[in-house]
Amino acid sequence: MSTVNELQQQYEQFGVIGELTEALEGIASYRIRQVKDRVLISRQFFRELWGLYQGLRIEGHSDKGRVHKARDLFIVVTSSSGLTGDIDDAIIQQVLTDYSSTSVDIITIGVRGGALLHSQGVTPIRGFKQPEITQPIDTSPIVSYVTQYRRTFVYYQEFQSLTVQSVGKIELILEAQALKQDEMTRLDHDNLIVAAEYLFEPTEAAVVEYLEHVMLGVALTQMILESQLSQFAARFTSMIGANTRAVEAGQETYLHWLAARRRERDETAREIVNAIGGLQ
Repeated sequence: MSTVNELQQQYEQFGVIGELTEALEGIASYRIRQVKDRVLISRQFFRELWGLYQGLRIEGHSDKGRVHKARDLFIVVTSSSGLTGDIDDAIIQQVLTDYSSTSVDIITIGVRGGALLHSQGVTPIRGFKQPEITQPIDTSPIVSYVTQYRRTFVYYQEFQSLTVQSVGKIELILEAQALKQDEMTRLDHDNLIVAAEYLFEPTEAAVVEYLEHVMLGVALTQMILESQLSQFAARFTSMIGANTRAVEAGQETYLHWLAARRRERDETAREIVNAIGGLQ
């Protein structure tokens, strides 16, 4: 059984934990307010722009003589700490399900993902820190890797609500697709963007190459923004839960402390009474 002093120390420790989690909760709430509107607006912009890019077609072959590694690239976006619940673990589990060491290389954004992969015996070829999203995000170092691979998949945290985060996965389209013979006769061919119906300046190839580079940067930026909003939301929810548990544990410890003090006082009183009785 814990002594009065031990219970008092535990009660004080739970109080410190409660104050700390409340402070972290406030920080997460502030960061959510900082980026939520930006992320949701950019999400809509990204989806519209990505839809246009998916509809872009060029006549003939689309690889323009590029030589890629005969491997796929996984870009895994996770948090920078372990205060975001179990969403990082869910992402890594999905990555490991799809992963094959003989055909896949992995790049991580966020140190948490690298640590979790290392614990499973998987070593990424490169790791990047989470960027500060209140500043312009430079994705060019990552894009330089993407262009070396035949296919690239991004695994990230997708924001649903403050309490719900999910695992997102998207394949980056490195090159505009070649125009297929049957696409112009389809009923939905109006969704396609082809040189026969649009004027590309200075040339079709120059426009396509520029758009490819822009789209890779936009897609990666969106995934990073989406992930960080999700991380702040998960951290906010985790800190609320931790604060609640700390307060409840503190209240329970306080009751035990009061009971221990009463027992100690009763024991002291009995000893006094016994001592007086022995003197009579």
